[in-house]
Amino acid sequence: MSHYAGGLLQPSELRLSWELTKRSFQRQMTYRAATLAGLATNFFFGLLRVAVMMALYGARTEVAGIDLQAAITYTGLAQAVIAYLSIFGWYDLMRSVNSGEVAAD
Repeated sequence: MSHYAGGLLQPSELRLSWELTKRSFQRQMTYRAATLAGLATNFFFGLLRVAVMMALYGARTEVAGIDLQAAITYTGLAQAVIAYLSIFGWYDLMRSVNSGEVAAD
């Protein structure tokens, strides 16, 4: 049965996903200092991007139809996705999303 039927994952699929996530996390935790440094760097660049957004908006309430809160939320989510994909080592997925090939995968 496909995991798309009914929108729910089967227990075996959930277990596989959990095991893959756990193993990826364990692999990355082998290099704890590098992982923590990467997270700190990502957090810093997230703050830097938020500062750029705040400077861009200045006294305006909207830029191109997007308010400041939505822009900051987008920036935070983008940084979180970068951190998540980097921690679990899914560089191939990041490359396919960046190139637009994800639709073909």
